[in-house]
Amino acid sequence: MKTLLKSSYSIIITLLISHGITAQTITWLGTTDSEWHTPTNWMPTGIPTATDEVLINSSPNDPMITAKAVARTINIGSDASLTVNDSLIIKDAASNFEDPIYNHGINVNTDGLLTNMVNGVIHIDNTLGSGIVTNGIVENQNQIKISNTQEDGIVNSFLFTNLDSIEIGGVGAVIGIDGIFNFGDDSVFLNSPNGYLQVDNSQASGITNQQDASLNNEGKISIGTKVVNGTSAIMNVIGGTINNFSEINILNSSEDGISNIDGTFNNYGSLSVGGDNAFIGFDAINNINSSTFINHECAIISLFDRLNNASTIPFINDGLIYFFTTETHIPGLFQNNGAITDEQGTFPIDNPGFTNNGIIINPAGSLCGIVRQAFNVVSTDKYEIEGVYTDDTFTAFAGTYDGATDVFTVDPNISPGTYEFQVIFQSFKFSNGNLFIEFFSTPWIVEVSSDTITFTGNSDAFFDWHEPENWDLGIIPEPCHHVIIPSPHDVQIFGGNEGHGKTLDVQLGAGIETQVAGLMDITIN
Repeated sequence: MKTLLKSSYSIIITLLISHGITAQTITWLGTTDSEWHTPTNWMPTGIPTATDEVLINSSPNDPMITAKAVARTINIGSDASLTVNDSLIIKDAASNFEDPIYNHGINVNTDGLLTNMVNGVIHIDNTLGSGIVTNGIVENQNQIKISNTQEDGIVNSFLFTNLDSIEIGGVGAVIGIDGIFNFGDDSVFLNSPNGYLQVDNSQASGITNQQDASLNNEGKISIGTKVVNGTSAIMNVIGGTINNFSEINILNSSEDGISNIDGTFNNYGSLSVGGDNAFIGFDAINNINSSTFINHECAIISLFDRLNNASTIPFINDGLIYFFTTETHIPGLFQNNGAITDEQGTFPIDNPGFTNNGIIINPAGSLCGIVRQAFNVVSTDKYEIEGVYTDDTFTAFAGTYDGATDVFTVDPNISPGTYEFQVIFQSFKFSNGNLFIEFFSTPWIVEVSSDTITFTGNSDAFFDWHEPENWDLGIIPEPCHHVIIPSPHDVQIFGGNEGHGKTLDVQLGAGIETQVAGLMDITIN
C-alpha cells in the first residue's frame, strides 16, 4: 500500500477578492419583459455589472440572458428562474454583508430554477463560497466551468441535470473542498448520456455523495485526469447511492479512488481506477462497513491499484473485473459469478471469504505444454472461453482449450518461455427475451516449460531423484518429461518412491540406481 503525506499536497488557496470594491444589490422586477439587458427590469434601474449582487425573485417575467452578462453573485429565489442562452461570467463572489449566500457564485433556492441553454456558457471564478449551491433545479444544456472556489464546486440538495459539459477545477484552478457535494434524501445528480463531467484539483473529494443522495451517470465522468485531488476521488457514504450506467475514469487521487462507506455502488458500465503513470495514494476501491458494491452483468471494472473489501455485505461480481497491480488485494467477502482476470496473480482466490461461481484468469505455468485448471472454471452461465491467441490481433492460436476439462494445451511450435497470451471470452445476457453476446479480451501470463528435464545435483542431497532442486526445471520429473542424467551424476530412487519419465537418457559417465522397493516407470507414449 502506498503512503502519502497529505501536507505535501496541500495548497494555500488565495482568493484575490477586492474587498475595497463596494458591491450593490440589484433586484430583478421583470415588469417590462424577460430581457436581462433591459434597464427598467431592474431596481435600481440599470443592468447588472461585475460588482453587483443580483437578486432574482418571482416576477411577471422570468429573466433570460441573450447577450454577454456579468455579475458578482446571483441569488435565485423560490419560484423564480433564470435562463442563460449566452455568456454569463461570475467572478469574485464575496458578500459585503452578513448573508453567506452572496459568497457563492450562484445560489438557487427551493423551487428555484436555473437553466443553461444550448448557447449558454457559465463561467464562475474566484468565489469566497461555492461555485453553485442549489436546493432547487439546475439543468445544463451546454457548458459550465467553475475555476476557483474556497468551498465546493457544486453543492446539490435537490435536482441537478447535466446534458452537456461541466468542468470543475483544473491546472491552476483550485477547488477548496469537494468538486461536487451531493447530499440529502431528495438529492439527485444526473449526468445524462451526452453529459461530460470533469473534476480536478479539489482539495477534498472529487465527488462526495451522501445522506441517501443519488448520483446517476449515463455519460462520462473523469476525475483527477489532470491534477491529483486532495482526498478520495469519489466518497460515497452514509446511505449514498451511485449508479454508473456508462463510464467513470479515475486517474489520480491522493487517497482512495473510491471510498464506499455504508453506501451502495452499482456498476452497469465501465469503471476504471488508476493507470500507467497514475497515482492512487491508498486503495483503488475501499469498500468498508456495511457497504454494497455490485458489478453487474456485462459491466467492466479495471483496477490498477488495490481492492480493499472489508464490508459485512459480500462484494458481488456478475460482470468482468481486471486487476492490474502488484499489490495484494484484500477480497474479504467476495462472490464471483462472472469473470476475473488477475494479470499479476495478486488476487488471493484462496481467501476464506471468496466464493467462485464463474471464471478466474490467473498467471499459469504449463507442464510439458499442458495447463490444467487453466481458468478455474466453475460455471459458464455468464462467460465462456472462446480461444487463446499469441497476439492482440487474435490471428494466431496459442493452443487449444477444452472447456469440458478446463485444460489448455500449448501449441507445440511455441518455445519454452514466459508469454502474454490473449484470451477471448464471450458473455451471454438475456434481455426482454433476446440473447445478447459480447466479446472481451484479456491478457494471460503463461510460463511455457520445456518437456526436457536435466539432472543438476544442485541440492545438498545431490543424488536424490525426488529432490526438486536437483533438476533444472525445479520440479520432479513427470511422465511427460524427457529425462536426461548427464555425467558425473549417480542418481538414486529410494525404496517406496517411484520415478517417472517419458524417456530416460543416462549419458556416459552417469548412473541411476533404483533401491529395494523403488520403481522407475518410463512411459514412451
